Amino acid sequence: MPQNLNPASPPGSFNIGNIVSVGLQLYRSHFKSYFGIALIATLWIILPFLLSGILVGILLATQAGPGWYVLILLLAIVLGVYCSAKALMNTALISRLAFGELLQKPESVRAARQQLNHRLWGVFWAQFLANLILAAASFTLSLLQTVIFGGVGLLFRNIVVLYAMITIIGNLIYLVVYLWVYSRFFIPEVPIAVEENIGAASAVGRSWELSKHSSGRILGVIGVAVLITLPFYALSAAPMISGLLAIAPFLNDPDSILFAAPNVLQQLAIAFLIGFLLFFIINLVVMPFWQTIKAVLYYDLRSRLEGLDLRLRDLDS
Repeated sequence: MPQNLNPASPPGSFNIGNIVSVGLQLYRSHFKSYFGIALIATLWIILPFLLSGILVGILLATQAGPGWYVLILLLAIVLGVYCSAKALMNTALISRLAFGELLQKPESVRAARQQLNHRLWGVFWAQFLANLILAAASFTLSLLQTVIFGGVGLLFRNIVVLYAMITIIGNLIYLVVYLWVYSRFFIPEVPIAVEENIGAASAVGRSWELSKHSSGRILGVIGVAVLITLPFYALSAAPMISGLLAIAPFLNDPDSILFAAPNVLQQLAIAFLIGFLLFFIINLVVMPFWQTIKAVLYYDLRSRLEGLDLRLRDLDS
C-alpha cells in the first residue's frame, strides 16, 4: 500500500475510519481521472432515456401507429441493458484503478479499460445477481414480517402501545437482517474487475466469502460514507422542497391556485430543474468516492482473510 496514503495503519489493520479516509485520499489524488470516468458512466445511464425520448417525440409528430411504439419499447429495453452494462463497467473501472494504487501497481485508465471491456457482461450480471438476491431477501423478510408480527399485532390491535411496540420491533428486525444481507453483497463488481478468470456467480460468491465475520465493519463504513455524502444530496433536495413549500399555501384554496397557477407552476418547474441539475453534479462527484471505498474495503478484506500484502511482499522479494 502506498505509504503516503495511510502510514499509521499497517496492512490488514484498517479500521472503519481508515477505510473511509484512505478512500478519500485516493479519490482526491486522482480526482480528474475518476471524475471523468464517472461522467462517462452517467452519460451511459442517460443515453437510453434521451434516445427513447427523441424517438417517441418523432413518432408523436408523425402520428405513427401503435406497432412503432412497441418497437421503440423493445429497443429501449435492449439499449437500456447495454447502456447499464457500460455504466457499471465504468464504475467498476474506478475500483480497479484504486485497487492498483493500493498495491503500488498503478494502471493507466486506457489499459484498465481494455481489461474491463472483456468483462463487460460479467460486471453486469454480477451486479444483477446481487440485486436479485437483495430483492428476494427484502421480499422474504417483508412476507415474514407481515405474517409473524402482523399476526401477533392483530391480537393486540386494541392495545395501542403494545401494537406500536410489536410493529416497531418487526421493522427493526427487518432492517437489521436486510442490512446484514446487504453488507455481504456490497462489493460484487470489485472481484470481477480485479481478479482474473472469475465469472459473475463466482464474483458474487467472493463478495459473500470475503465479508464473512466483517458485516459489522462493512456497515460501519457504509454508515460513515452516508454521513459524509448525505449533506450534499440534501443540498440537491433543497430547491425541490422550496418549490413544494411555495405551492403549499394554494392547496387549500382552489380559486387562488387557479389564479396564481402560471407563476407557481413556473417556480415549481424551475426549482425541480435546479434540484435535478444539482443532483446530477453531486452524483458525479460522489460516485467515485463510493467506488474507491469499495476498493479499499476489498483490499482490507483480502489482507485480513488471505494475507494479500504478505504474498505480494514475498513475490516482490
